[in-house]
Amino acid sequence: MIDILLFSVILIAYNAFLHAAVFLSFLICPFFLLNRRTRDYFERFRFYKTFSPMLFHAASVGEHRGSLALLPLFPEAVFSANTSTAFAALKNAGARAEFLPPDLPLFMLPLIRRFSGITVFESELNPNMIFLSVISGRKTVLLNGRMSNRNMPLYLIMKPFYKMLLRRFYAIGVPDEQQRENFRRLGAGSTVLKNTKYCRLDYRPSEKRNIIFFVSTHPEDEAVILDALRMSNRKEKVFILAPRHVNRASEIMKNFGKLNITAFTSVHDLNPGGVYLVDRMGLTAEIYARAALTFVGGSFSSRTGGHNLMEPVGYGSYTLYGPHTENFKYESLAIEKHGVGKRISDARQLSEAIADMGVSGNCNFENAINEMKCDIQAVLKILKEKG
Repeated sequence: MIDILLFSVILIAYNAFLHAAVFLSFLICPFFLLNRRTRDYFERFRFYKTFSPMLFHAASVGEHRGSLALLPLFPEAVFSANTSTAFAALKNAGARAEFLPPDLPLFMLPLIRRFSGITVFESELNPNMIFLSVISGRKTVLLNGRMSNRNMPLYLIMKPFYKMLLRRFYAIGVPDEQQRENFRRLGAGSTVLKNTKYCRLDYRPSEKRNIIFFVSTHPEDEAVILDALRMSNRKEKVFILAPRHVNRASEIMKNFGKLNITAFTSVHDLNPGGVYLVDRMGLTAEIYARAALTFVGGSFSSRTGGHNLMEPVGYGSYTLYGPHTENFKYESLAIEKHGVGKRISDARQLSEAIADMGVSGNCNFENAINEMKCDIQAVLKILKEKG
């Protein structure tokens, strides 16, 4: 009884806040429309009429790497996102892309009625969307479920709420044992399926050049990278930096000014000793395929906990990362186990790794990939069986 009461109070407060936020956004609508980034917000209020057997929803680009791995198996599915960058990435991948509307019944009910099944990824737990989907008889699945260790104390305080919410799912698939334990502590059962973003991960070796690639970087990573480059002999090597948020390009240009950083064009137009900045999306695969060494950003920030470590491994690029890979614990273990990368703790270690070009006597990229591959047949069984 107490659990139901607490759940009701939290849900009422959530809806009250969301209604107020949406109402306020329309009051200041003219100011939003003057800015291109905030103008995209109003795309979320569009009512679509197309019907589809499946909706795949994830918040941003990183989460949608897990959903897009399923695109060849569900070509008629609709893929929804919260951000304009994710929406653009979905379009570029050839998916039927939409913005997800605000999580209010007025907008969610018309959305839900267009699909026979709804799958959400990672931690996209929109309460109204989930409950209205179940009430409407739609099979609702959570894949790549993630409840971060850092936020677990807060989740546990609100355990009655999350318990009732998570138990509405037909099935929950999680990437590793740590996440299964997190969901168990919240009162929900789950199955370890590994991460769907690795369903189609294959070893694609290619001819390497003396390219060092710094990918998905944040300011904390860039401070370490800048110090490492100052320590390093940059002759005969090429350095490419791709920030997590490409709209930071001008800020990075200013910070790296003394290194004469220039805009990246292609892997075929690079000069030894040069430092290049990627200021647009969609180029990472091309660079991974040529980079002998890759440093994955977000790993010098305790707030971020790292980014996808397996992408460069798939291209045979020796992979480095900093001390914070809390969100990629099992990936880092697989990488170190098979000798295809290592953890570094400071700029000096990064500089030393650059000098060595990641040379390791016992690299087995294929085994590292196979250890992390998702059980695609188990995923298909969950998604295709009748709810």
